[in-house]
Amino acid sequence: MQMPGPQQMGMRPPPQQQPARRPMQAGQAMAGARPVPGGRGGSRVGGPGMAPPMGGVPSPMGRQPKRQPEPVPAPAVPAADAPLTTSELAAMSPEQQKNALGERLFAAIAAIQPDHAAKITGMLLEMDVTETLNLLESPDVLQGKVSEALAVLQAHESDMSKA
Repeated sequence: MQMPGPQQMGMRPPPQQQPARRPMQAGQAMAGARPVPGGRGGSRVGGPGMAPPMGGVPSPMGRQPKRQPEPVPAPAVPAADAPLTTSELAAMSPEQQKNALGERLFAAIAAIQPDHAAKITGMLLEMDVTETLNLLESPDVLQGKVSEALAVLQAHESDMSKA
């Protein structure tokens, strides 16, 4: 009659002993490793098939560091005091168009109505780009639009004070 083994009785066999590993001391090389060309002190090693790091400085995990992509320069936006042309506006994104027009429009409106220049500029920027450009080219038309916008603001303020 055969006796049941430890596995059949629900027991685990004893673990096999593995030789203890010692941590490498400074200056020791791994078996099969070769010194990295250009390394300092000779203690740096690279494994078989590993490319040497650039400049003799090892990078983490043996990989080359990732390079940041070069920023793409934005198209030049004319200075705020320079007149805008339709061709310059056409070369800009819609956001750049609004910014360029808004800077110039704010300066012009601040000369007419400094207390409400920011609000009026925001109101007039809601207009079409070509209409806004026309305001910058025609001071009389701009004065009329500023007067209209100021009347709307004052009416809104009086309505808010009654509420």
